[in-house]
Amino acid sequence: MKLLLATSGARFVAACSAAQPVPGKSARVVVIGAGIAGLAAARELQRAGHAVTVLEARDRIGGRVWTDRSRPDEPVDLGASWIHGTEGNPITQLAADSDAETIPTDSSSWWTWDTDGRMLTTEEEAALWTAFDALLERLDALREQRLAMGKEDITLAAAVDEILQEQAITDEELRRLRLAVNASIEQEFAAGAQELSLYYWDWGPSFDGPNVVFPEGYDRVAATLASQLDVRTGHVALQIRHDGAGVTVLTNQGDFEGDYAVVTLPLGVLKAAAVRFEPPLPASKQGAIDRLGMGVLNKVVLRFPQAFWSDAGVLYLGYIARNTGAWSTNMSFHEVDGRPTLVCFSSASHARDLEDMSDEEIIAAAMDVLRTMFGENIPDPESRLITRWSSDPYARGSYSYMPPGASPDDYDELAKPAGRLHFAGEATQKGYASTVHGAYLSGVRAAQEIAAQVATPRPSSVGSSEVAAAAPPPEARPRGYRRRLRRCGRP
Repeated sequence: MKLLLATSGARFVAACSAAQPVPGKSARVVVIGAGIAGLAAARELQRAGHAVTVLEARDRIGGRVWTDRSRPDEPVDLGASWIHGTEGNPITQLAADSDAETIPTDSSSWWTWDTDGRMLTTEEEAALWTAFDALLERLDALREQRLAMGKEDITLAAAVDEILQEQAITDEELRRLRLAVNASIEQEFAAGAQELSLYYWDWGPSFDGPNVVFPEGYDRVAATLASQLDVRTGHVALQIRHDGAGVTVLTNQGDFEGDYAVVTLPLGVLKAAAVRFEPPLPASKQGAIDRLGMGVLNKVVLRFPQAFWSDAGVLYLGYIARNTGAWSTNMSFHEVDGRPTLVCFSSASHARDLEDMSDEEIIAAAMDVLRTMFGENIPDPESRLITRWSSDPYARGSYSYMPPGASPDDYDELAKPAGRLHFAGEATQKGYASTVHGAYLSGVRAAQEIAAQVATPRPSSVGSSEVAAAAPPPEARPRGYRRRLRRCGRP
């Protein structure tokens, strides 16, 4: 599997025989993108007897599932990291099929350091999260009140400000509360409170069970999905032509024709119009693209000679910066598997600001915060890894979110076929957007759509039940179905 991921500009061809074709009609399908959605769609289509070619712009598979293996003893996931809720989650079975080890993480294993580097007391920490829980309740009440009155959506930040104006709150309490909002909401949704919709910021179901990480790398899941597929890396899609007869995908390495195509371009790429559609996409679909937001969550991964922070004994080290959100959430891999590594998360405007800085400036800023928290004598990092997802031309962000004016129905609109073009990706999966399992389920759904169009007699062996089991119940749409917030902080 490691060799598969390391192959550059090559075709990923099965070591074993391909799935046997089934009686009946078959189609040629071009899948654009070898992320989880594209690989899931391609695998399902190939299992159903169709001829599938996957085109991937990068020199690797996985898309926003990206494991760095520059240190042989320390794989690091620079994109997706977690299976969010293992019970009934299709990625759980894929991880098992991949022989991928997983380790649970506890989002409540958190402690906070104040701006001056002082660790909060137990009482202060409890008060911080009690105030945050109260804020969430007030936000729910305000949302329901505004909906009942027929008022327009507003940003989450405007709603928070409205609530806080009615309370007597000190500057210190406000700074701590804003840390909680950043760590528990802005970091999770990859968008600032001033970007998120009050009505829909937390919309969508969740799987039960623990959240788990992959100490040996998430890319094993991608490799398993790709193991029987023809994937062409280094093929940058430039234009997609489509009509009633078929599809032609123009790339930097030639043209590819098919009866159908599955488009898994990330929302950020669609918003940037980086790939041209001829004829253009329907106005309703373009409207959904315009209304939905593409968030940014970046990581700064620091490997140290030793885990100087280990005495804290917590998974997450929170910091209340003067600039709200700067270096607020730092994850200790020492608490996961013993490695002396910190992963510093940044989201929204702070994440974008970091992308304009040099690596040296970023490391200096991180170390300034860590030395405030742990003293001037802590060592410099031995190595570093820094992501810049907003600047990545093949992602242009991390995952989608809903700003004011958007709704869950926009995900449905983005998922609708346009003639012979079918669409998949996390931003096309209503209910499970912004997740790997959402991307996977969207790929299975797109494959099923094509199978229905060509009337292949045998349905997918795995996809139908997974999609049906994971679909939000009709009575929960579009209101009343709220994501289980994986918040930090003491219970």
